[in-house]
Amino acid sequence: MFRLWHYLQANAKIVEIGSWIGESSCLLASGLKGEDAKLYAIDNFKGQASDPAARMRYQERMSRLKINNTKEIFDKNIAHFKLLSKVESIAADSLEAVKSFREPLHSIDLLFIDGDHSEDATRKDITTWMPFLKHGGTVVFHDFSSNHGVPQAIWWAIQQSYFSGLVGIYGTMIAFRSSESLEK
Repeated sequence: MFRLWHYLQANAKIVEIGSWIGESSCLLASGLKGEDAKLYAIDNFKGQASDPAARMRYQERMSRLKINNTKEIFDKNIAHFKLLSKVESIAADSLEAVKSFREPLHSIDLLFIDGDHSEDATRKDITTWMPFLKHGGTVVFHDFSSNHGVPQAIWWAIQQSYFSGLVGIYGTMIAFRSSESLEK
């Protein structure tokens, strides 16, 4: 994830879909420079997923932690690393969050997709959030090598010309440049 900071300009805007307890949020926000830089962390903070197995894993983790949602842990992590001014959390599913999103189209520098890993949900995140990405901006998918629907959704997006090129593969993440002609 640190390599991705190389591509960020001062006052960059990041949208992160799927924040859980804020681990990746803290890493992404730590690389932001400039007073107007912002990470929008979108998560329902309830461990909900369309895949029953994933939903059960999240619920088991939350049960072990004796919590009903992860928002309090997320907030503590953001505060601990002194990132409150750089992070705005949006407690909603990604498709609900877009309805109240204040940034204009083509204004996001980096889109980090790590939400619901089903193919359908990942496709919806792509079609809903890619229009907010700047032309030539970077979209990153976490768990692209999993047996969930993420790889299938990425392949579909490639066929639909959402990406202009591969930026790189970083462990379980894959990054692409958005297509210059993206008007989906």
